[in-house]
Amino acid sequence: MMQKHHVDPRSADDSLSVSVYKTVIESLDPYGLVFLQSDIDSLSEYRFNIDDEIINGSDEFYLLFSSLFREASKEMISVLEGIEYSDINLSTQDTLYYSERSFPVFSSTEANRNRRYKRFIKNKILNGIFEKDSSADPIYHMSFTEANEICEKEFERVKMHEKRRLQYFENHSMGYENIMKLLYLNSISEYYDPHSMYFNPELNKWFQGKVGANTYSFGFTLEEDLNGRVKIASILPGGPAWRSNSIHIGDVLISGQWAGSEKQDFSLMSFDEVEMFLAESVNKVLSIEIRKADGKTISIDLKKEIVQEDEDIVHSYILQREHKVGLIILPSFYTDYDESANGCANDVAREIMKLKKEGIEGLILDLRFNGGGSIQEALDLAGIFIDAGPVCMVADNAEKPFSLKDRNRGTVWDGPLMIMVNAYSASASEIVSAALQDYNRALITGQKTYGKSTGQIVMPLDTNINADLSNLEINSKADAYIKLTNFKVYRISGQTHQKTGISPDIVFPDISEYETEKDEPHALPNIPVSKKSYYTPLPALPVDSIRKMYIDYQAAEQWFTDLQELEDTLKILSDYDYRLFSFEAWQKFEYEIIKIQEHFEEKLGNFECDYTVANHSYDMDLLESDEFFRISNKASIDRLKSDHEMLDAMFIIDKLIELSK
Repeated sequence: MMQKHHVDPRSADDSLSVSVYKTVIESLDPYGLVFLQSDIDSLSEYRFNIDDEIINGSDEFYLLFSSLFREASKEMISVLEGIEYSDINLSTQDTLYYSERSFPVFSSTEANRNRRYKRFIKNKILNGIFEKDSSADPIYHMSFTEANEICEKEFERVKMHEKRRLQYFENHSMGYENIMKLLYLNSISEYYDPHSMYFNPELNKWFQGKVGANTYSFGFTLEEDLNGRVKIASILPGGPAWRSNSIHIGDVLISGQWAGSEKQDFSLMSFDEVEMFLAESVNKVLSIEIRKADGKTISIDLKKEIVQEDEDIVHSYILQREHKVGLIILPSFYTDYDESANGCANDVAREIMKLKKEGIEGLILDLRFNGGGSIQEALDLAGIFIDAGPVCMVADNAEKPFSLKDRNRGTVWDGPLMIMVNAYSASASEIVSAALQDYNRALITGQKTYGKSTGQIVMPLDTNINADLSNLEINSKADAYIKLTNFKVYRISGQTHQKTGISPDIVFPDISEYETEKDEPHALPNIPVSKKSYYTPLPALPVDSIRKMYIDYQAAEQWFTDLQELEDTLKILSDYDYRLFSFEAWQKFEYEIIKIQEHFEEKLGNFECDYTVANHSYDMDLLESDEFFRISNKASIDRLKSDHEMLDAMFIIDKLIELSK
């Protein structure tokens, strides 16, 4: 199937074997604390033979690693249950080494593995007790003796979490054999690229499904990763999570607290228990704690709602500094295959019409954290801002690149336009940004994007499907499915943003480190094509002039100086090959880090952007009739008022408006 339909098929040879071998072991035992070296020695006999097994239909490697891991996990659960708090000496100094080596190091003896495991438990305890939001927290000012009771409670919490992690595969709802089979088959699909994967019928149903409309819902679905973390899997456009403008796919749920009840730690709960907890109430407000991809932890209040099919999904705001500017925040490129319903492009167009009636002079489209979605919606959205013409090119493994076009003549907005992106802007977001950048239609600001320039299809695992997919529909029922990458996307210039991302015209500073497509071990390479689409770019935007103004603006703002100082200091603190850790060492290190962050956040907290934020007149009725919309709207406006990147964006679009006159 992969060789036949993948856009860039790879040889099923020894390189496949090595890749599958490594992926399986790293997925099962990422810390090298379950398998012994003797187990790895047994598995390594298949290191160059897995491709032959796949071709011959053999499953020896699968049977061996699943049986070895099952037994080793049971052993480690026994070891864990035998560890007492007195066995973990938090005051003794240990050394933690950091290495670029991705493959785990395994112990040659049980005694050595058990010692390493106790050090691992110690690390998790110290990390847990010092993971605080304030340097004023008593833990930073206690001696080890004073903190002993807190440490012991954290030990019990870590022990419970570790037991659940070790039992993850054994207790999985799919059954041990099925989840192991899924892991094995996905290790094969990952060899071809990071976005191809195998589905059993249960997972395919989840992947194709939607969060139910017309039922009370927070507007998200959940998934569990191999470490037992509960993560956001999908977001319902227009739902409470969507409208919060703060929740995105991949966010990790840490805890939840219903109004009037105690906070629940999700790390101590199974996936089913978390889902049951979230199903407890319809009318109460839930305060949910989430860890973002950049490591930041935020708390959001949500209330379940019935999301109607005809409900406005996209909301916009009016920002004013020197000029009146419309802002549209689009978290994903959704579509509805019901022809009577709108996709995101139509919804954005409707919001633009509302904003135009408010007399806006410029428009900002915020695609930060937008991981993509429907390519057709990307074409339609680009078409809102350009006249009919090519938006991108695509190619599969058989056809030469051909253009995908916006065929609708005319534009909805032809005024000054800015698109905001960051490292989490991917796929459809990159298609729109690249096209409008090539046409000189929009100024792109922010950070370099994710770098995903491929598209996928979900299809039955059936070798009888034709290469051109002409008989795909009649094979709609199957026992298994595969999502595979079957086409590449190119800019209309012939270039590709695969792995490299899209470089903004004006870069906003950011101290966070992100993992993007280039960090994936099997990401497809960046190879442009010689073919170009015929298009007529607009006159060049005054990028150089505005960039110079922005540099001068940065030099005059204390905010940028503080940001650079913070980045330099954190780099010094975190640039090490090893780290000594004990209660006292960890306490000192984390205290230094949190003081620096507080210094930075103090400036943030005392700062309010010097632009106004308002709703357009069409949302005023909704604000009066919908209490929770009023609450979530206020939270969104408050965030906008302290969004430093939006302040930079307002400075830049003001200049763009002035230079466009």
